[in-house]
Amino acid sequence: MAMRFLLGMMLILSCLTHVRAQEEPISEVTVNMLVKRLAPSGIKLRGARGITVEAREGQEARIDLAVGFAYNSAELTGDARQMLGTVAEALGDDVLRNHRFRLAGHTDAVGTQAYNQQLSEARAEAVRAYLVMELGIEEWRLEAVGFGKTQLLFPDAPKDGRNRRVQISTLQ
Repeated sequence: MAMRFLLGMMLILSCLTHVRAQEEPISEVTVNMLVKRLAPSGIKLRGARGITVEAREGQEARIDLAVGFAYNSAELTGDARQMLGTVAEALGDDVLRNHRFRLAGHTDAVGTQAYNQQLSEARAEAVRAYLVMELGIEEWRLEAVGFGKTQLLFPDAPKDGRNRRVQISTLQ
């Protein structure tokens, strides 16, 4: 009986940890991770050892990435360029190849509404331009939008740097 309780508690804690980890913008990505997170609902994915997984209905296909930029600018860092190389590989995967994506820039709450709005738009556009001009993703597949500080990931900590991110969402 005690063993069942312990296993149950471990399962609950692992689920809570998993949910929390999904809230954090991701700084290291793999092609497989991106394909799984961005696959439109109803798509069947072939995983390790031949296991087939189906993307869940009603769950938005999106991922928050901690894309690095130079301070107060839309200039991509070297790490950001490397991450976007992986993103481009994922967008070229058979599962995602014929889909469109929204690149949404977000900021923290430091600075004015107008400044953060402009910065988030410029950063989303910088990601889009790099994917199109440097990595060969078709222009029609990507739209760039900025949300400034209007959609904080951590509203209880508005100045937290984790609010600064680029969210990629699959458009149907």
